[in-house]
Amino acid sequence: MMPQVSASNSPDAQENRRSEDLDEKDLKLISLLRRNARAPIVALARHIGLSRSATQDRMARLEGSGAIAGYRVVEGTPGTIVQAAHLLARFESGKTCDQIAPRVKAIPFVTRIDSLAGEIDLLVSVDADSIDSVEDVRRQVASVPGIATVTTALVLRRHL
Repeated sequence: MMPQVSASNSPDAQENRRSEDLDEKDLKLISLLRRNARAPIVALARHIGLSRSATQDRMARLEGSGAIAGYRVVEGTPGTIVQAAHLLARFESGKTCDQIAPRVKAIPFVTRIDSLAGEIDLLVSVDADSIDSVEDVRRQVASVPGIATVTTALVLRRHL
C-alpha cells in the first residue's frame, strides 16, 4: 500500500506571504505538487520549463519562505473507493469555531475544517472508506456540543 502525498499550504503560511510574491512558475510548481508531491524533480522541471537544479532551488526557496509549509499523507490503496463528503455545520447562538473545531478535528476521517462567513459556520471535509463511515462521522459531528445542524453533501467525483 503506497500512500499518496500532496503539498499543502497552511493558513499561517498563506497569511505570511502574498500571491504577488510568487511568479507564474512558482504557482505552477505549487499546483503540480498539490496534485502529486511525489512527482520526480525532472518531471516537475519539464512541466515548468526549468532545469532540474533550478527546480530544486525553487522548491527549497518556496519551502523556506513558507509558501510550501509541508507535505501530508492521504491514505488509501489503489482500487479502494474512498467516499468523500462535506458536512456543513451551523452553530448554536454564541458558539465559535475556536470552541468547536478542536472537537471535530479529533474525529477519524475528517481531513479538513474551514470556518466560513455566512449562514454556514463550519465546512468539514471527510474522506472515508464507505458511506457508512461518512454517516458515522456526520453523527459524531452533530453530537459535538454547540452544533445546531449538520447537512451532508456527498462528493460524486473530484475533478482536481
